Amino acid sequence: MIQKMGRRWSRFWQKRNVENSPLIAFGAVWTRYNETHRAYHGIDHIDFCLTEFDRVRSLAKNPDAIEIAIWFHDVIYDTRRNDNEMCSAKFAIIELLKLDKSPGLGEQVAELIMATKHNFVLTDHDQQLIADIDLSGFAQPWKVVEANSRKIRREYDWVPENEYVASRRKILEWFLDREQGIYYIPEFRTKYENAARENIAHELTRVRELATLPK
Repeated sequence: MIQKMGRRWSRFWQKRNVENSPLIAFGAVWTRYNETHRAYHGIDHIDFCLTEFDRVRSLAKNPDAIEIAIWFHDVIYDTRRNDNEMCSAKFAIIELLKLDKSPGLGEQVAELIMATKHNFVLTDHDQQLIADIDLSGFAQPWKVVEANSRKIRREYDWVPENEYVASRRKILEWFLDREQGIYYIPEFRTKYENAARENIAHELTRVRELATLPK
């Protein structure tokens, strides 16, 4: 995986003709995504999102900014805090200053990262696109969704089961109840909305079982 992701990272920054070597920044990103407390929000999730983005790249207004934001959107991840997206955005801005000083790029990437917090209605097209990409895991085959749910639970292993179940139910129900649906972009609604809704509803019926940690 490190070779695959490293090659993609290097090709991207070489295409943008950056002055400094991108490998130091890649090392910092790779280290973050391979922290031992991560189970779902690791490098495999970034690989999944990038693959999903490749499928819909033509829909993006600024595809480079979205690709950068995908790389950085979970780079800071601590389940005991509620400002991970903000911290990830700040981390991205610092690293971008070393790699690419294109006017406005850091601000745009930061706003895209904040869109993956999924706690407010988005109106910007590219922010909607990255949010849909981030949530496309809900529409995968149930076995994948179930495995991902268990991984997320492991990241919150410090939370008592009853508290976790209540919180998880609240999040899942919020996605089902959103006026705009789970997805914004028509391409995603057509391809994923029904499957995602079925999977989320199924998880809601099994959330207590999925929240039970191995002894």
